[in-house]
Amino acid sequence: METNRPPVDEFNTTQLSPDAKFFLQEAARWARLVAIGGIVLGIVGGIGFLFSMMLMSALFGGGKSGVILLITLGGAATFILPMNYLLRFSNQVGLATETNDSELLNEAFRNLWSHYRVVGIAILVIVGLFIFGRFM
Repeated sequence: METNRPPVDEFNTTQLSPDAKFFLQEAARWARLVAIGGIVLGIVGGIGFLFSMMLMSALFGGGKSGVILLITLGGAATFILPMNYLLRFSNQVGLATETNDSELLNEAFRNLWSHYRVVGIAILVIVGLFIFGRFM
């Protein structure tokens, strides 16, 4: 089955209208804000959770503190990783729209795709754990 794709040269000459460029730049600005806020919240939340677990462990004994530490680090990484992809998207869109670099714009959208892929997988895992926990 053949696809009707234009030659590679035509991909590199993609032109954005001024409106599309404006909306893409605005989306990149908001994505940058969300990403930086998410990274900060992830780090602060992870540190706060670790301190609260250390306090609980000191007060009530630390039988499962290693498991809780791994869960905390995994949760923080799962939260910060998509924010990193979103920040990369934002930075690359800003540069790509200024320089009209379609390859950089493609890389930016690849990072946006990775962001949503990680978020989707995390949602599926959380829903799966919830369902698994309801039947246990």
